[in-house]
Amino acid sequence: DGTTGKVLQGSTVVIADTTGDMSGVGKITYLTPRARLITIGAIAFQSAGPGDVTAKSNNGMICASDGAVVWVDLGAYLPDQCTITGWGVYVVPGAARAGANRILTRLWRTSAALAPVQLGSTTYDDTTTAPQLLIGGGSVSAVVARQSDSYTIEVVCGNDAATHTDSLIYAYVSITETGPGVGA
Repeated sequence: DGTTGKVLQGSTVVIADTTGDMSGVGKITYLTPRARLITIGAIAFQSAGPGDVTAKSNNGMICASDGAVVWVDLGAYLPDQCTITGWGVYVVPGAARAGANRILTRLWRTSAALAPVQLGSTTYDDTTTAPQLLIGGGSVSAVVARQSDSYTIEVVCGNDAATHTDSLIYAYVSITETGPGVGA
């Protein structure tokens, strides 16, 4: 009926009709890929070990112990087939630390068939106690396959042997997608 490749009136959506009569609409896409920033509050993070977290609220999460690990499963936030283009975590270090004792974050992809793959990590915090955004380093361009893989952001809290607590405020993931559940 000539609808394939047509733009829906007053929208930025294109229809791909595989049968010609709208009974086989196989894919709906945006005229241009959409970029989105998904923000995830600290309340969504889980503790990797008992006693690692002393407080959780809508205002943030407090890591209780040196080197504590917290993580968030991104499955509830990422549309299937979207492309992860960046990520970061907003933190407040509890102490000014040096070297590998500072806060570090990582982005992981885990498949049922394969070992976890680190897709990226941030540089460590800036050695101050100032609030700061740790932005995922490297070039991330991971296509999300929700049926086979899971994705997580991990935060490793600082270590100074004096247990100065670190605060995690939020994380974000930037994505692109070409249509609802279609990807980029």
